[in-house]
Formats: sequence, structure tokens, C-alpha cells
Amino acid sequence: MEALRRLLSVATKKKENVVTGLLLGTFVTLGVRSSLQQREIDALEAEKSSLRSAISSLYSSLWSCRQDLFALAASAADPSSSSPKQPFIPLSRLRAIYGEEEPPSNSALLPSAVDPQGVGEDSGKESISIA
Repeated sequence: MEALRRLLSVATKKKENVVTGLLLGTFVTLGVRSSLQQREIDALEAEKSSLRSAISSLYSSLWSCRQDLFALAASAADPSSSSPKQPFIPLSRLRAIYGEEEPPSNSALLPSAVDPQGVGEDSGKESISIA
């Protein structure tokens, strides 16, 4: 009987040692993984800040190109300039592209939608407004 109790106590201690070893190994693994992830996060933060500064410089470069384009179109359309040339893209079209003013609405774009009396084809339909 005594031998059986000793055997059980040794087996129980070995199980506890195995469980303790597994827990310790798990914590070490989690610590290593966490440290690797923290390094990756730091590298991504550094890349993020460099990308933000690059984007900022690109925005300023695009803004200056846009301003130069507007100035070129305005000077080409100016009748008092020494050599009045027709601009490649008119200033009004540039402003419409950049959203500074709405493009002019031409009623001549849809001649089939207007009858000779000036009343549209859908004049009999009820208009709907959403409030």
C-alpha cells in the first residue's frame, strides 16, 4: 500500500510539473509574440508618419500646379495680353472641373425633350419633392 501511495504522489507531482511547464511555455510564447507585434506596430507608425508627410507635400505640389494652370488659362483668355491665344482648356471649364462653380446648364443639350411650344414632354406628370 505504501508503495502505491508513493507512486501516486510522484505521478501527481509530475502532472503538476508538466502543467506548470506548459503554462510557463505558453506565457513565454505569448510574450515573444507580443514583443514582435509591438515592433511591427512601431514600424507601421513610422511608415504612417512618413506617408502623411509625403501626402502633404504632394497636396501642396498639386495645389501649386492647379494655381499655375488657373493663371495660365486666365492669362491666355485675357484680351489685354500681348498675344491673346485660345487656352487649351477654358478657365470656366477648369473651375467646373475643380468644383468652384457649377457648369452652365444648356437647355439645348436635350432638344428632343422640349416640344416646339417650350413645354417639356413630362409636363403632365406630377412633380415630387422630398422634404
